Amino acid sequence: MNITTRLSRPDESATIHEVIDTARWGITRECVELVLTLDPQGYVLGLDETGRALGVGFGLGLGQTAWLGHLVVRPEARGQGLGTRLFTELLEKVKQAGRWPIYLTATEMGAPLYAKFGFVLDGGLTRWEIPENSQVKVDESWSRHPDIQVLKIKEEDLPEIAEFDALRFGDNRGELLALFYRLYPENGRLARRSDGQLAGYVLGGTLGLGPFVADADAAGPLFAEALTMPLEGRPPRSFTFLDANTQAAELCQRAGLVSTRTWVRMRLGEGCQPKDETIFNMSVAHG
Repeated sequence: MNITTRLSRPDESATIHEVIDTARWGITRECVELVLTLDPQGYVLGLDETGRALGVGFGLGLGQTAWLGHLVVRPEARGQGLGTRLFTELLEKVKQAGRWPIYLTATEMGAPLYAKFGFVLDGGLTRWEIPENSQVKVDESWSRHPDIQVLKIKEEDLPEIAEFDALRFGDNRGELLALFYRLYPENGRLARRSDGQLAGYVLGGTLGLGPFVADADAAGPLFAEALTMPLEGRPPRSFTFLDANTQAAELCQRAGLVSTRTWVRMRLGEGCQPKDETIFNMSVAHG
């Protein structure tokens, strides 16, 4: 089979999502559209002789770093080296753009493949979900903090949120955060201390909620808000926390959420030092 590759176009979200959906990861078309909004050529597609997409993957650059993801090959096209070919092209794409270090998330089974390209393990992640037909248990003490007030995010808060996030995430992703806010303005919340200092935020996201980044004293109030705020027409609440954030796991357990899936984060290169203990929702490249 003669397979060609090319970069994506901004109107190809349906085609790209059709391929990704064969993996049954729960990635929505909305997620794909978000990547294409940030970078219309963010995906690489592998096509057969008829132009049918057989595989896809993205390489998305932020301020300094890059993330690789959504690497999927249709079941009938696997075993022909297409996945490795797409990954190699994505890796070269972000390297040429000067992005460094480069991150991805992988299953433990897939990690050895990326290790061959020089990626090293850089922490674990766990997805926490509300069990079917169960009620979340929100501890009222979480929202009663003497020095923390939770407020709805306003447009003018975005530069301050981007600066707060960059100090903890390790890179400037202000464009991404602003896009999340404008897509889901009703789901944006921030936490302020009594002196007016920002202590954390949570935004609506393509998988329900998140990004969610907070200092320890603001985590409980924001988590209580994230569990109870209306999310009409949105995916069910789920949270993917870095395992280094032990406070996040404790909050999930106390709320009655259960762990349903695990990944590992992998990194190629040095230069970014995220404060994992402050990151309360890690949605692949979204953080």
